[in-house]
Amino acid sequence: MLSYIDLERLTHHRKHPNTKVSFRDSGQLGLVKTPTIDGVIGARVLDIHCRFFTDDIPYGLLLAKWVAEQLDIKTLHLDEWITWGQTLREEHWSNEDKTIEMVFCMNHKELTGLPPSHGINNVNDILD
Repeated sequence: MLSYIDLERLTHHRKHPNTKVSFRDSGQLGLVKTPTIDGVIGARVLDIHCRFFTDDIPYGLLLAKWVAEQLDIKTLHLDEWITWGQTLREEHWSNEDKTIEMVFCMNHKELTGLPPSHGINNVNDILD
């Protein structure tokens, strides 16, 4: 598996010396704006309808969490992000014990990218 910097060099033909410089100088990442909107009293507030909350958490982090659960790997930081996102969006992706709430996720298949939503119930079916 390629590292982030090697993948960037291969796919974007960049020559950044390290990840920090790549992030700092990336024209592509610079287009991604902070997900905030004007609040009721004029202060900026998080936009919980932006892709960070509608896509990145339920289709990215939750998928990584599912793989980790299948492999019995602890995911303390993922758990924090998932809990934060589900609290803000008033959804129920995980249980109090931080395991994936499969009943909610399977009843709302359009909200997550979990493999069981597509008939894949074993992590070995997605790993080579």
